[in-house]
Amino acid sequence: MEIIRRYSLAYASPPRPPCRALAALLASHMRHISASRETRNGMATQPASIEALLGVPVGKQASRLALAYSIEDGLPVTALDRLADTVAPDDARFKFRLIPKATLERRRKSPSKRLTSEEGDRLARLAKVFSFALDIYKAPEKAREFLTRPHPMLDSKPPLDVALATGPGADLVINLLGRAAYGGGA
Repeated sequence: MEIIRRYSLAYASPPRPPCRALAALLASHMRHISASRETRNGMATQPASIEALLGVPVGKQASRLALAYSIEDGLPVTALDRLADTVAPDDARFKFRLIPKATLERRRKSPSKRLTSEEGDRLARLAKVFSFALDIYKAPEKAREFLTRPHPMLDSKPPLDVALATGPGADLVINLLGRAAYGGGA
């Protein structure tokens, strides 16, 4: 409102109000920034942000690059466990799709118990896709259903497989989710 007031004072004609689609997009983006989404009945909060899905602490004073710095320094192995339990709670072997079993065992035995930046980047990519799916579908079960069901716009591959394969694949899944959210025909 302050910007509109300043603009109105500076120019004779008032500015056009922003379109509803833009307002909805901005509101959606702000939900991604928040660390959690509370339920109405006071039950536990549902992680919504990438940081929350990975268990990366982000306070009010944290830099916008906190996640990037955490990935560079090496996410803890527990970030993989946390994300795998959220994305595929019924699949005990899902984490091995992200990091090979032998590599994961080595990481767990290492003194630092940290992932490499490449492994952390892969986890963040999946967390970003799942966070966006949660924002669109509102329920983890529905988000999981979308991610595991073959999709015709992805050559009948499940979006989860496409997102795990490459960064551009994850971007394509996010684009597909955005089209579904904003009526672009998905």
